[in-house]
Amino acid sequence: MAKVKEVLGGHICIEGNVPASLLQTSDVEGVKKYCKWLIDVVGKDGGYIMGPGSVVDEVKIENLKAMIDFTHEYGRYR
Repeated sequence: MAKVKEVLGGHICIEGNVPASLLQTSDVEGVKKYCKWLIDVVGKDGGYIMGPGSVVDEVKIENLKAMIDFTHEYGRYR
């Protein structure tokens, strides 16, 4: 995602890349840490929409909620 931002940032909006495997197997803190990285790196200067990398029908609901809540709290343009 960092390379995608480097190459395409400023030209298109980038969305996604929270891996379903992370949402399936990680704990809430792991999800928050990954989302923070995405926001800090890919979301820098705008042009990023947080979202899963694929379908989320087999994920832990607490991890999906953590992704949404953390993004809502931390992922604001300042």
